[in-house]
Amino acid sequence: MPGDPLGLQFNEVMSGAFALGETDPQAGADRGKKEKTTMSLQAKCTIDNLDAFIEDGNHAGKLDASIQFTPWGVAIPGDSSKLNLLSPGAARQERTMIYETRISQGGKSYYFAGKKFVHHEHGPEVLKETTTLYSVLHDGNDDSGPIVGAGILILGPAAIADLVRNMKVLNAKSPFDTARGIGKYLRFFMGSLWDTYIP
Repeated sequence: MPGDPLGLQFNEVMSGAFALGETDPQAGADRGKKEKTTMSLQAKCTIDNLDAFIEDGNHAGKLDASIQFTPWGVAIPGDSSKLNLLSPGAARQERTMIYETRISQGGKSYYFAGKKFVHHEHGPEVLKETTTLYSVLHDGNDDSGPIVGAGILILGPAAIADLVRNMKVLNAKSPFDTARGIGKYLRFFMGSLWDTYIP
């Protein structure tokens, strides 16, 4: 009788300049740098079944997230979260990585929506594109509300090292299972990048 399917869990911490009152991520990042306001997304990403995740065209996982924003203080837990890793984008040979979560602050609901864009024509910028999260904050419970803040969050070198070092293979019964699970994910990840950048 087969065992439980192998899954994967890892943590990402992305931080960067962010400002209220802006709707464009670059404008929000520029203003955030001037006003010294930063946002961090602490994301625990879970893939329950690696084989099903790879076969799913949207490559959906589970996201447990919290947001820390300097004007608001401590990390605020999120709910109703969404995670897609290297799913097809709007343009040909484009992939996107989506991180979304709803938070509550001061009795109001806000919806954080972040996206990484991986483009075929930007092959030399692969590291930058897979670590740069263009982010907006909506008023309300989902992304239909008006945008009330924007910025750019980055997964820095130290955070990348922590992500790889702390990857956990779920349902692994042996070191071989652990290696097999990590190998499955890395083959998917690198294969998706290859398909995007190599015509």
